[in-house]
Amino acid sequence: MRVLIIGGGVGGLAAALALRRRQLPVAVYDAAGPASEPPARVGPGLWLPPGAMQLFERWGLAGAVQGAGTVLERAVVQTAGGEELWSVNLATGASFEAPSVALSRGALTSLLAGRLPAHVLNREATCEGFSETEEQVTARLAEGTEVGGEVLVGADGADSGVRRRLFPSAAPRETGRVSHWGVAPAPTDDPSEQDRVLRDLWGKSARFVLLPVERDRVFWCAAQRASRAPRPRPNPDDAKASLADDYAEFPGPTGALIDATPAEAITRVELQDLAPLDQWHRGRVGLLGDAAHAASPALGLGPAQAVADAYALALAFDEHDAPEAVFAEYENRRMNKARRVQRRSRQLGDWGHAKSAWAHRLRDTALRLAPAAALRRTLFS
Repeated sequence: MRVLIIGGGVGGLAAALALRRRQLPVAVYDAAGPASEPPARVGPGLWLPPGAMQLFERWGLAGAVQGAGTVLERAVVQTAGGEELWSVNLATGASFEAPSVALSRGALTSLLAGRLPAHVLNREATCEGFSETEEQVTARLAEGTEVGGEVLVGADGADSGVRRRLFPSAAPRETGRVSHWGVAPAPTDDPSEQDRVLRDLWGKSARFVLLPVERDRVFWCAAQRASRAPRPRPNPDDAKASLADDYAEFPGPTGALIDATPAEAITRVELQDLAPLDQWHRGRVGLLGDAAHAASPALGLGPAQAVADAYALALAFDEHDAPEAVFAEYENRRMNKARRVQRRSRQLGDWGHAKSAWAHRLRDTALRLAPAAALRRTLFS
């Protein structure tokens, strides 16, 4: 059964690897071309919790993933004043059977793409539509080419073109928040002293996340309510200065990281998510990753969810031959968990950007007193 995968991000590449392990013929079509493809060390940071790393271990990739990033020791939530509200030990053996790893998106997609034969991954291949018959599905590419297979998987992100054609009314929705992100040199020149902590700082209606993606670089993300965030400006230096002012009272290396990031390299993103869908497929066409269940990035679990989707889809192909049955099994394995992550991510985003002073105090007290097991379930189950 030939599988066409639209989208060459983490989910699409992971699905291709998982399906090829089942000896299924796979072709990936990605709109990005070689000229626009970022180097491995470029792109936003991401983290892979133990569950995702266990799947990479099954695929023989865990060592390579760890080598491309940083093995995290702890995850910490602090107030903007520096008070620690919650932390978890991420060390293998102490709490988990696998490590948590932080790395850049470019590093992970380059690693996954490098494990695929050259003929599988097709760049500069934008899908402009598809059609189905009783026997196959045909994708139409921008340059006029048509490619056929028995199944098509849309792994083309939160703004998925495949999803728009399957379910036209399912569009991303606003969260009311804006983020700015960048990558900067680590605060210390000594790699042995590099902080291996995922650090989440909560202020008044604002958050600042620090993630050490390599031994010498830190990904940072500053999220604010849209009403408080700096407006887009023609001059990147003005936008950077405004952002630095907004986070001047945050502790540690926050200001230094913003200052060390070139103004033109700071990316502004309107944060969105997707309302849970009743189904992720129709006929021979299904959705995977953010195309199916984009969540607010408050928990940072999007890449891990895409990897879990890829694994579940491969298992469904093990058990069924008919596309409808494959997708039904896949949804049965993944839909409830994905909805839970969507719900928790949106709630945490709202919680972390509370408007009033009393809401900030209530939020901080609740997090400080919350049972460790409940917080672990939010992140890792």
